[in-house]
Amino acid sequence: MSIDFVILSGGIGSRTLSKTPKFLQEIAGVPCVSHIINTCQKVSKNGEIIVVTKPEFAKHEVFKNLQVAIQKNPIGTGDALKCALPFVTGEEVIVMCSDMPLIEPAYLNSLAESSHTLLSLIGTKIPEKVKNTQYGRIITNNGITRIIEYKNATDKERLCNIVNTGIYKFNTNKLKNNINKIVIDKNSGEYYLTDILNYIKGDINVIILDDYDSFLGINTMEDMAIVENIFQKKLHKKMMARGVKFLDPNSVYLSVDTHIESDVVLEQNIVIKKGVVIMAGSIIKSFSYLEDCVIRNNVNVGPFTRIRGSSILSENSEIGNFVEIKKSEIGSRSKVKHLSYIGDSFLGEKVNIGAGTITCNYDGVNKHKTKINDNTMVGANCSLIAPLQIGENSVIAAGSVITDDVPKNTTAFGRARQVNKNIKN
Repeated sequence: MSIDFVILSGGIGSRTLSKTPKFLQEIAGVPCVSHIINTCQKVSKNGEIIVVTKPEFAKHEVFKNLQVAIQKNPIGTGDALKCALPFVTGEEVIVMCSDMPLIEPAYLNSLAESSHTLLSLIGTKIPEKVKNTQYGRIITNNGITRIIEYKNATDKERLCNIVNTGIYKFNTNKLKNNINKIVIDKNSGEYYLTDILNYIKGDINVIILDDYDSFLGINTMEDMAIVENIFQKKLHKKMMARGVKFLDPNSVYLSVDTHIESDVVLEQNIVIKKGVVIMAGSIIKSFSYLEDCVIRNNVNVGPFTRIRGSSILSENSEIGNFVEIKKSEIGSRSKVKHLSYIGDSFLGEKVNIGAGTITCNYDGVNKHKTKINDNTMVGANCSLIAPLQIGENSVIAAGSVITDDVPKNTTAFGRARQVNKNIKN
């Protein structure tokens, strides 16, 4: 049986008080809705994935290669799903919200495999610590199931400990035949998808799970921080199961695509953004920031280091404190230990960069490259004006400004002559 997926991304999330809609707010380095899309892709076999969103987000990169349905006015989940139905061709359709990045594929698999052909929905038990959560309640009475929004519920109904997760599987024909029957809610002015239970009669199945955290939605910035924290703990646990050592996992931020091999040590207060690979035996010291880089085996990084821009640190290299590496390759056993900037550069093997040295890669219009070949020593406080090539086995004297290429086996001086004058009393 073919199953399509519909992801509702029409709301802007006004309670976050942000100009960025909540489905585009980043969790673990990628937009929140990306986590939902990835989960659906893991479960979907041949079904279509349809995203409902506002016109201004229809061509957003996050929705690339997906079918996009437009909801011109955000007037509720019922209206949003109605906008998607012209694109639904599967015999069944699973409907999800775009603000629940913690959902596990296993739960969607259970829903997809459910044999009920009219409507299945997922509910979850409320932990005692959040018993007053303002999610809608699933009420079952004499075999009749209904969902009531928290703000419309009575005090007695709010005591129900089964909340609606907003995840449903519909028989497509049954859905299409009944969705136009939903009437606008007088209190909110919205069409609630949950009201369709008033019209779909028959075999309705509620799958109740005891995993409240996996279904947390994001409505406020506080919610976002809670979800981010849970997501990070999952990533930390995954890494530690691979043999990664954290000195304080709570102070290390990872991205969902971070790849770290065994015997890597991560010290405290580290940020690892998208596109980072760290290979076995490397040490990332405190207060380092990594993004879009490959760190090969047995590399020492930090403390207070920034690596970015498709940089590659080769085996046994060392990048020290207050150093920034941007769009550069650092060769095996090379060292950039103190207070330096290396940008748009290639360093060969066993190159040593002295403290305070920078590659001057930008002329105000274009970026230029610097190449420093094997076994070269660059003294402290040098400015290397790109484009520039320094030959192997060379030495650049401390305090030099180097504007011309340096041949191999050469010592280069590029500094003003010192003049000493007597002080007259």
